[in-house]
Amino acid sequence: MHRQDPLQELAELSGVELHYQDNEGQLQVASEEALLKVLQALGVPISSPEEAEALIEKHHDTTWRQVLEPFQVLWDGTGSLMVRLPESANFRSFRWEMLCEDGFTIRGKGTCSDLPLVTTGQVKDKTYVLRKLIFSEPLPTGYGEFRFHLGGRRYRATVAIAPTMAYRPTDSDKTEPHTKKKKKRRWGIFAPLYSLHRDGRSSLGDLGDLEDITRWVASQGGDVVGTLPLLASFLDNPCIPSPYAPVSRLYWNEVFLDLDTIPEWQNCPRAQQLMGRGPEESLKHGTEDDPLSDHSWINYRTEMATK
Repeated sequence: MHRQDPLQELAELSGVELHYQDNEGQLQVASEEALLKVLQALGVPISSPEEAEALIEKHHDTTWRQVLEPFQVLWDGTGSLMVRLPESANFRSFRWEMLCEDGFTIRGKGTCSDLPLVTTGQVKDKTYVLRKLIFSEPLPTGYGEFRFHLGGRRYRATVAIAPTMAYRPTDSDKTEPHTKKKKKRRWGIFAPLYSLHRDGRSSLGDLGDLEDITRWVASQGGDVVGTLPLLASFLDNPCIPSPYAPVSRLYWNEVFLDLDTIPEWQNCPRAQQLMGRGPEESLKHGTEDDPLSDHSWINYRTEMATK
């Protein structure tokens, strides 16, 4: 059986995609140099492909010795969490707690051998088992802290209890109770945030504009306001403002900050002047080369640098 290239295997173990399909439909395969750079950026101590074999073994050993993955997901509040244990702990007792985002704590206990076995692994001369702890009742949506107690030690993991489907009205929402009369149809708007700028402001809409339009839609009887993703992106060099090519899915994009809501903004005339809000409005009425003086287009790089 042909074994995978060690560098590629290490990359996959580290969560790196080895290839992708570009906009033209062509398959692009990550080069050896690219894999090394990405692994280094992820904190893997590798400088050459020859080191991959030893790092795979180290990853294998470290993974089996880790009782809980630090971050796990439960879809729709059901399912199980994976727990790695030494085989010698099979008949030991454990207890656990799930601290839910809504303030409730759910608890349980048992014997390790009662947990369903998934697979086993070997680290040197020691055998480990991967077992799953199944939750009998659905957990509330949100982030939870899972704590697993075994042999006087406590292990922790952050758990995202996430829905598989975004919210939508249920069938019971479509008719009035008792009368069986149909409720009014729900409506709303969809608008990219960058297009919602107010007159006299910069060429880019911000979170304050989004709040304003949301309040207006609500005042007109609307139910929904949708926009494009607002995740962090490269807005310097390179400048890639596409909402579908974020730098991170963990952080928001600072370019959409509503400066008026920042306390220090009110006491900084120079900052207001830079954004064209001060008495002199230097950028608003600047030179013809000044991107902020022309509200018909957006210069993301300048907007970000100015903020």
